[in-house]
Amino acid sequence: MSKPSPQWRTDALACPLNAGKLAKVRALVRAMRKTAGMEANLQWHRFYRSGWQGFETMAKKGWSRPWVSDGSISTTYAQMVMAQVARQLKGHWGNVKNTYSQLVSGSSLPPELRHQLHSINVRSAWFSKGEVVVKQDVWGKEGKAGRMVRKKKDVVVSEDIRALARRLIRRAMTQHRLPHFRHYQFQLDQRSVFLQSPHSASGFNQWLVMGTLEPGERIALPIQTHPHFLARQERASLDQAMARAGTREDQIFEGVRAGVSLARNLTLDTEKVGVAESKTSLESRKTDGKETRAAKSLKLKKALKEAPERNPHPSGFSLAKSVRLILAPDETSLTIAVATDMSASFEHSVATYRPRMGALALDMGMNTLFGTNLGDLLGRNWLAQIERYDRLLQAIARHRQRLGLKPASDRYRRIVNELRGFLKTEINRILNRLIKTHAPSHFVMEEPGFYRNPKLSRRLNRLMSNMGASILSEKLKDLEARFGIATVFVPAAYSSQTCSTCGYVDARNRPKQDTFCCKFCTTELHADVNAPRNLLARRSGQSAKTDSTPSSSRPEPRLHRKHLLQALVSQFLERYPRPRGGPADPRFSNPYFRDWANEVRSPEATSSLPSLPCALV
Repeated sequence: MSKPSPQWRTDALACPLNAGKLAKVRALVRAMRKTAGMEANLQWHRFYRSGWQGFETMAKKGWSRPWVSDGSISTTYAQMVMAQVARQLKGHWGNVKNTYSQLVSGSSLPPELRHQLHSINVRSAWFSKGEVVVKQDVWGKEGKAGRMVRKKKDVVVSEDIRALARRLIRRAMTQHRLPHFRHYQFQLDQRSVFLQSPHSASGFNQWLVMGTLEPGERIALPIQTHPHFLARQERASLDQAMARAGTREDQIFEGVRAGVSLARNLTLDTEKVGVAESKTSLESRKTDGKETRAAKSLKLKKALKEAPERNPHPSGFSLAKSVRLILAPDETSLTIAVATDMSASFEHSVATYRPRMGALALDMGMNTLFGTNLGDLLGRNWLAQIERYDRLLQAIARHRQRLGLKPASDRYRRIVNELRGFLKTEINRILNRLIKTHAPSHFVMEEPGFYRNPKLSRRLNRLMSNMGASILSEKLKDLEARFGIATVFVPAAYSSQTCSTCGYVDARNRPKQDTFCCKFCTTELHADVNAPRNLLARRSGQSAKTDSTPSSSRPEPRLHRKHLLQALVSQFLERYPRPRGGPADPRFSNPYFRDWANEVRSPEATSSLPSLPCALV
């Protein structure tokens, strides 16, 4: 059985420090940032000298740096800086190459030249001094009959095309700023930091022990934990122990899964890692030929005793592999971001998740955040809160513009962060509630994003578009990793104008923002309920899959709005090809059905097609 991929989840914890410890942490962060700048320059020089072939991410035998030799920083911290700088530069260069590909793909060059330019980009051979040979399809005759066939042939890229590739890569480089590390928040791994429980202190239940710039010196930083962090650590630690012991009994951890205190079934001793069975649960359990709860507890206790071998720290938690030091911009406060590997917990939760329904369709709106095909309307009053943030940001921007300053300020950034936190809280709360109440096998929805709301300013619409899509995408990925709930994306064009009952599409079907009234069959629904029902129908029509848990996918190929409208009109005309006698058929005044109306009004069609009865619907 393959080992599950790590699923990291991060908790930001406050770290109240005295002046002496804060000064040592500040000195370490400043030294790492200075080292990062020098490391970045060294990496770029190496990158250019090696023919644009990559960055040095791993320390090999004989590794050294000048700033390590002169004692400015230890080897451990220097290697951490090197790895993180290399990752940042690698990501930056990946963006440059993607921009190059977009420039080539969007050009009007012949396909053969575009293929050669893409091949140069894949090989990073823009500035190569030798010949560049690419595989290219050529047509040639084969056999006695002279049949034309396509073959692969080695083609030497001409100097003109290579010069064009160099101009394109230089242009792509100008569109991306070089990353700087003046405010970078570094990640420290278990080579230099670890978490532990206090031996005698009682004010804090977790301490971070880390090294400083002084050789051999270690300081202990207090961490203000919260119940969610402790529950995450406790749950992940027990799941890892269960995985090692081979016990996956849901009965033991039923209380933990439901959010009940762990002391009801188990007691985790942080000083001496072990499990004590509660007397009441032991007395109430009989053997009856099966493995008793005491035997299961002994298995788990044996597994937890092996945990210190992997984690020598006395906390009993073998989850925190790395932490990130987040120093405030004014360098007066410190926050510790602790990363926890939840792969064992997620693997168990995916195996135990039991869907109670199939697909659940979601539609995003501005007045109502989410509507479902079952009739749920969630987040009805959230627009009022968004408008309040809009007024605050607009007032700050107008005031600073009158002073001749840029809108961004400390107060402006703080309100933007509050807006991001509000969006994240609302999206997470609603999706968690949907899973708890409906337990779907997968979601069906449109591409993540927020449409422009005319009630909001352009500034806030831009912020909502940038933040909302990323927050929703992260939550959907988390649900897939945590419960195996995948998301299928379908095109959303005309979903608010199409009747989910008869399929008639008309812009007049939505007279108000929250009201949907079909002009053909007179069905009345809430607009945010009608749209997700259409999305669910499009999922059924596009995919031939019959399994209940499809993988996350987007419709391939994606339909253009024009083609989607043609498909909707064609499907409706297949059901109702004849005009309606009375009341008046709305299709005659609908521009979407103009071709049908012209055909029906022709003399030949009028004499051959009888009208449908009034009781059509």
